[in-house]
Amino acid sequence: MPGDRRLEDEALGDALTAFARRVAGDGVSVSYRDGVAEVRGAVASATRARALADLIGGHDGVARVVSAVRIIAGEAPAEHVHEVT
Repeated sequence: MPGDRRLEDEALGDALTAFARRVAGDGVSVSYRDGVAEVRGAVASATRARALADLIGGHDGVARVVSAVRIIAGEAPAEHVHEVT
């Protein structure tokens, strides 16, 4: 049922947000829908943004990661898409 799928997606998004916050701090969140995880928020470096996207991409059910993470240390914004093959 579509409602069940939406609830499952929301639950996975919540779990991924909790994981992301343990890794990168409270300034990040993750939404999830149909295999795509979108990471938002701010981290201290482009390296952390890439690492966060790679870690999120390693979770079961995540086929693609779209990172909309801002860098707060003055570096250029990180635009990183992680495809799981």
